[in-house]
Amino acid sequence: MKKRIYLAATAILLAVVLYLLLYLLNEEKKINDLPESVEAVNVINVINIIDIIEDIDEFEEYIKKVVASEVPALFHAEALKAQAVASRTYAARRVAASGSFEPEKIDQQFLTIEQMQERWGGNFTEYYNKISLAVDSTRGEIIYYNEEPIDAVFHAASAGRTEDAANVWNSEIPYLVSVESPDSVVKEIETDKTVKILERSKAGYVLKAEIDG
Repeated sequence: MKKRIYLAATAILLAVVLYLLLYLLNEEKKINDLPESVEAVNVINVINIIDIIEDIDEFEEYIKKVVASEVPALFHAEALKAQAVASRTYAARRVAASGSFEPEKIDQQFLTIEQMQERWGGNFTEYYNKISLAVDSTRGEIIYYNEEPIDAVFHAASAGRTEDAANVWNSEIPYLVSVESPDSVVKEIETDKTVKILERSKAGYVLKAEIDG
């Protein structure tokens, strides 16, 4: 009787081991079968910002104030998340360069709680909670290039394309090249002056012009 129980237990154990081996081999095959492009699209990396800033909660509250200033709270939640990541990256790069966290010196607009209450009135709680959720859900996320935070500059309006960094700062930056930006086209501006455009960049921006009047 004991021998039968021992054999049965041994058979069950072998079956479990065989199952685990097959499972692991199958999982390894799944990983090996992934397309090479999977790693390439992993642009946004979660990092431990505590390596840069001591008080993470204070820093994240600052990001909420920046997002509140830079984009309307009525924007889609994913747009708010994108702005949070861009603003956090921009700030982290400058804090790392200066060695200290001083919001007034980061060169990003931000609103105080009092300013938000004045701007949003009765919608303050709804809008603040929406922005807070976007920032909290991306907590600690910044964008890296060559193992350092990118210079995450952003704009409110364009001519249908972003400008190449070389035409703005006379320095080529691999990740700041001209790309289509159809949703941020600025409206035409009326003026009583005569403007003669002498040169445009490939993105359509004016490099040289003469203004009369």
